[in-house]
Amino acid sequence: MTTRTVQDLLAFDAFTVIGNNSGGAQCKAWLEKHGKTDIEVMDEIIAKPDRAYVIGTYRQRNTSVLLMDAGIERRRIFPFVNDMFAPHYGSDAQIPFQGFGDRESEAYLTNLAAFYRGMRPWLLFSNQKRIRHYGYDAPGANPKPGARIIDAGAYTGDTFAEFLSSTQGNCRIHAFETDLTAFQELVRNCPPQAHCEKVRLSSHTDEKKGRFTLDTLIDRKIDYIKIDVEGDDLDVLHGAERIIQEDRPVIACAAYHKPEHMGQIADFLRERLAPCTLYASHDPNCWWHVHYIAVPEERSQ
Repeated sequence: MTTRTVQDLLAFDAFTVIGNNSGGAQCKAWLEKHGKTDIEVMDEIIAKPDRAYVIGTYRQRNTSVLLMDAGIERRRIFPFVNDMFAPHYGSDAQIPFQGFGDRESEAYLTNLAAFYRGMRPWLLFSNQKRIRHYGYDAPGANPKPGARIIDAGAYTGDTFAEFLSSTQGNCRIHAFETDLTAFQELVRNCPPQAHCEKVRLSSHTDEKKGRFTLDTLIDRKIDYIKIDVEGDDLDVLHGAERIIQEDRPVIACAAYHKPEHMGQIADFLRERLAPCTLYASHDPNCWWHVHYIAVPEERSQ
């Protein structure tokens, strides 16, 4: 399969960004940063010659199909791009798509690899076993009643509802968030089962810089950890080595912030939680936001 990179996109001089929204604005800003000036942002699809089309909406696959139905050549259709995802495209997409716990995970990653390596949004598919944000239809993959949960990168509390549903309201959530605006909303959304802290999680403790590890902050047995911390995900895992070794929790971890994380985080989870089963899922809207769910063998019973 032919590889495409952002250089193939930048070879064009004129651009149509599909999506007059925050995603479209990010794509437009990235193109402008790279010296492009002939950029239009639209919600409707109008086929024009010699323009590249960049999809700035969540609906990458559906929109690419609509573009092709409008007569636009595949070579002129590109997925969402910003500073974070530009390095993922082309040969730098380091995706392990073997050794996962089910065919759905492996099929999803195979398509994701094709999406990244060829910038082909029409090849992006959802894993149908995903449940909401971080849930997954597999034995032991979701927190059970009585679980003590860590939510690292809790944002505004958007995962609280699924934790409470999965545990029938019988759980304890330790929620951590660094962004002040998100943290204020998090506190407003905090249910009685949750305790929220504004803390920068890291692989080491440095109180002068406001950095702490999960190992230093948590002194009780943990059953489930969710991590989505804007690129510090692997550091947070390293800062939870004691918890992982002693408690062997289920771990759901984002792996999309850096291209190398897709391989490194999979390797970390397999090694530290062995024997375990690893699944690959994604954000409900952004199917290219991959994350992994690692279930230790004894918790899959």
